[in-house]
Amino acid sequence: MAGLSVIIITRNEEDNLPDCLESVSWADEIVVVDSGSTDRTREVAEARRTKVVRQDFLGFGPQKAYALTLATQPWVLSLDADERVSGELGEEIREILRNNPETAGYSVRRQNYFLGNLIRHGGWQRDWVVRLFRRGQGNFSPDPIHEKVIITGKVGRLNHPLVHFPYLSLDEYFHTCDLYTGLSARWLAEQGKTARWPQMVFRPLGKFLRMYVIELGFLDGYPGLVLAVLSTFHLFARYARLWEKNELAKKIPEKE
Repeated sequence: MAGLSVIIITRNEEDNLPDCLESVSWADEIVVVDSGSTDRTREVAEARRTKVVRQDFLGFGPQKAYALTLATQPWVLSLDADERVSGELGEEIREILRNNPETAGYSVRRQNYFLGNLIRHGGWQRDWVVRLFRRGQGNFSPDPIHEKVIITGKVGRLNHPLVHFPYLSLDEYFHTCDLYTGLSARWLAEQGKTARWPQMVFRPLGKFLRMYVIELGFLDGYPGLVLAVLSTFHLFARYARLWEKNELAKKIPEKE
C-alpha cells in the first residue's frame, strides 16, 4: 500500500486538534505546522505520533505549501484542524492507497456543521474541495486566503464526506471573520482593487438572497438564518475594510 502523509496547519487549536489527529491515526506520517500557538496545541500534537514544526504564518496558501515540503510519503492528505476523517472516508482513502491508481488527486465533499447543527442547504451542501493528491502532482495556490490545491493530472471524487466543524460558537465565528476579512482586504488592496458602493450594497444582499432563498437556507431553521445573515455581514466587512485601506492610502502623503 502506498504511504500517506497528512499535513495540518494550526494556531491555537488545542480543542479541535485531538479529534482531527485521532481520525487519521492510521496514516504513515502526520505533519503539523504551527504558527505560534499560545495554548496547548503543540503539546497536543507532540503527544501523538506527529512531526511538529514552528513557522510564522505566511498566509494560508504559502503556509500549506510549506507544510507540503515537509511531507515524505507518495500521497498527501491536507486537513484543517476542525475537520474529521470518518471511518468510511478513511477506508475509502486506504483502498485508493492499496490500488495506487493513476489519478493525480481527489476532491471530497465537506459535511459542514454550524454551531453543532448540520447544514444541508444554503450552498454549504455542495462544498467540494481537493484534499487528497499525489505528492509532486499537487501544490497550493499562493493565495493568502481561500487557497486551492492545484493538480497536474486527472482529479477524481471521493464518495464519503469529510466532516467539518468550522464554527462551534459565535465568538469563534467573529474571530475567524476578523482574520479572514482583514487578510482579504489587504490582499485585494495589494492587487490594486478598490471598494465601490455597489459592491458594498448589492453583493452582500445578493449573498443573502442566494443562501437563504435560492439555495433554500431557510429549511435549516434558525441556524440557516443566522448563517445567511453572518455570511452577508462577512462579505460587507470585506469590502468595508478594503474601503478603509483605500481611504487611508489616499491620506498618506507620497514620499518625495
